[in-house]
Amino acid sequence: MNQPRQFRWLWAGQSISNLGDALYLLAIVTIVYKLTGSALFSSLVPLARVAGQLACGAAAPIVMDRWPLTRLIKLSQLLQVLLFLMLLLAVRGLTEDGIGYVLVLIGLLSFTDGITTPVRNALVPRYAGKKQLLRANGLMSTTDQIVMMAGWAAGGIIVAWLGASPVLNATLGIYAAALFMTLRLREPEGAGTGEGAKADGGVAAASGTKADVDGAVASGAKAEAGVAAASGMKADVDGAAASGTKADAGVRKEADARSDAGAEWSESAQAQRRGGSGTKPENGAWASIQEGWRNIWRNPVLRLIFFIETIEGTVSATWIGALLLVYATEQLGSGTQWYGFINAGYFAGCIAGGLLVVAFTRRLSRQPALSIAAGAGLMGLFTLAFAWTTAPLLALALVVLMGPPQQLREVTRRTVFQKVCPPEQLPKVMSAENTLVYSLFGLSVVLLSWMADRWGVGAVYAMAGLFYLTTAILTALFRHRIDAAAREADAAEAAAEAQAAAG
Repeated sequence: MNQPRQFRWLWAGQSISNLGDALYLLAIVTIVYKLTGSALFSSLVPLARVAGQLACGAAAPIVMDRWPLTRLIKLSQLLQVLLFLMLLLAVRGLTEDGIGYVLVLIGLLSFTDGITTPVRNALVPRYAGKKQLLRANGLMSTTDQIVMMAGWAAGGIIVAWLGASPVLNATLGIYAAALFMTLRLREPEGAGTGEGAKADGGVAAASGTKADVDGAVASGAKAEAGVAAASGMKADVDGAAASGTKADAGVRKEADARSDAGAEWSESAQAQRRGGSGTKPENGAWASIQEGWRNIWRNPVLRLIFFIETIEGTVSATWIGALLLVYATEQLGSGTQWYGFINAGYFAGCIAGGLLVVAFTRRLSRQPALSIAAGAGLMGLFTLAFAWTTAPLLALALVVLMGPPQQLREVTRRTVFQKVCPPEQLPKVMSAENTLVYSLFGLSVVLLSWMADRWGVGAVYAMAGLFYLTTAILTALFRHRIDAAAREADAAEAAAEAQAAAG
C-alpha cells in the first residue's frame, strides 16, 4: 500500500463511526416507539436519515471544490460529535411535541455524515494504491458487513437489555473515538483540494460508498441496514451505471474522455489557485453539482457501470426488513423468528464473501468483468430460487450462498469504478452516484412494497433475480471494454511509479 498507516486510521475510524450510527438509530427508534406506540412515527427516524444523506449528496460537490478531502472528513466527524451531543440532550425527558426537533437533528447528523461516503471512498485508492485497491475495498466491505451485523442484531439486544439512554451515552464515546482516529489522517501526497489530485495521473483515485454501497462497499456507500423492531428497515443499497460499444473503440473513447476531462480540470484548478481555495469557483455551484454527472457521461466504462447499477438500484429494496418479514411469515409460513435467521444469514454470507475477495485478490483482479458477471449471475439464480421456495431451511441456505457473489460483484465493480475514473474527478462522480443510489432506493421501497401487496412477495424476488441476470448479461457483453480499461489504468499507474522511481 502507498500509505498503509493512513489507510488503517481511515478504516478504523469509519468502521467505529458506522457502529455508532447503527446504535444511536436503534436507540432513537426504541424511544420514539415507546413514546408514541406508532410504527409510522418510528419509521420517520430512518426516513430523516435518508433525507439528510440525499441532501448532502446533492450539495457535496460544492464544498469539494474548496476544501481538501481530509479536512472535509475531519470537519464532518467533529460536527457529528457536536450534533450528537445536542441530540443526547434533546432526548432526555422527550415528549411527543419534541419528536420533530429530534428528527431535525437526525437529518442534520445525516447531512454531515453524508459527505464521508464519497470522501472515504475517495481516500481509499489514494492511500491503498491501485495494486492493493481490490484488497482494500474487500476489507472495507467486510468490516461494513460485520459492523452492520453487530450494530443491528447485537445492538437490538443491547438496547433491550440496558435501555436506550445508556446506549446513547456509549455512542457519544464511540463518536469521540472515531473523531480521534479521523484527526490522525493526513492529505495524500500530491493532493490539493477535494477536487483534485494532480491531473497527470499518479497513484491516487478518489471515489464515494459506504456501499456503500453501500455499496459497497460499497458497495460503497453506507448501507442502511434496517432500523430495528419498530421500523424493520434494512437497505442493502446498490448504486448505478450506463452504456457501451465494442472494446477497442471504447478504450480509445475512454482515453480521449479522460484526456479532455483532465485538461478541463487543469484549467479549473488553475483558476481556483488564482482565487484561493476559499473563493467561489468561476464555474459556479450549479456547475459543480453537474460536473460529476457530466464526467460519468463522458467516460464509456463509467456510463456502462452506472447503467448496470441503475438497473440493480431499481430492486435495491428487495432485502429490506419489511419485505423479508412478509416473506418469512407469508411465503414460508413460519414464525417471525425466521425473519431474524434469514437476516443474520444474509449478513453472515456477505462477511464470508468479503473475506474470500480479500483472499483471492490477485486472481480476481486479472479479469474483473468475469468476476462482476459471475457474481451477478449467481446472485440472480439464487434469488430466483429464493422467490420460489417455501422451505425455511432452503431459504436460509440460499441467502447464505448469496453472500459471496454479492460481495464479488459489488467489491470488484467498485474497484473498477475507482480505477478507470481519473482521480481528480472521482469525488464528484461518486457523490453523483450516491445521490442516485438514495433516490433509487426510495423509489424501490415504494415500487416493491406495492408489488408485494398486489402480486405477492415472491413476485418481488423473482423480478430482482431477473434484473440481476440482466446485469450479468450486460457485463459479459462488454467484458472486453471493462477489462481493457482496468488494464490501461494499471499500466498508467505502473508507468507513473516507474517515472517517480527514476526521478
